[in-house]
Amino acid sequence: MKKTSLYFLSVKLALVSLFTAGLFLASPSQIQAQTTTDYVSQPNVTFVAPSIATTRVQSKLTEINNLLGTLNAQSQEYQFISIKRDFYTIILDKLNAGKTVRESVESGITHLITGDVESQLPKLNRAQYKQEAITLLRV
Repeated sequence: MKKTSLYFLSVKLALVSLFTAGLFLASPSQIQAQTTTDYVSQPNVTFVAPSIATTRVQSKLTEINNLLGTLNAQSQEYQFISIKRDFYTIILDKLNAGKTVRESVESGITHLITGDVESQLPKLNRAQYKQEAITLLRV
C-alpha cells in the first residue's frame, strides 16, 4: 500500500513538472506590458471642433454643478461627482488654453488615473467618465 501511494505521488510530481515545463516552452519570449499611454490615447476617435467642444463641456459642467447642488456634501456620490466636475474642468481649461480636443480629453483622462483620484474613484467610474467624455466630444 505504501509503495503504491509513493508511486502515484511520484507520477503526479512528474506530470506536474512536465506540465510546468510545457507552459514555459509554450509561453511567448516577450510580453508587452500595458502602459497608461494605451489607456489615455484615443487613436481611432474623430473629435468635434474646439469651439463646439467648449460649448458641450460648459453645458456638461452646468449639468454637473446643478446635480452637486442636490447632493449631500458628505456622501460618496458627491465625492465621485466632484471628481467628474474636476475632470471636465481640466478638459475645459485645456481647450481654453488652445489645446486640441484630443489633447484636452487625454489630459482629463490622465488626471483620472493619477494620484489621489485613482485611489478615490473606482475603476468602473473612471472608465465610465472616460467613455462619456469621448462620446460627448466625438463627431
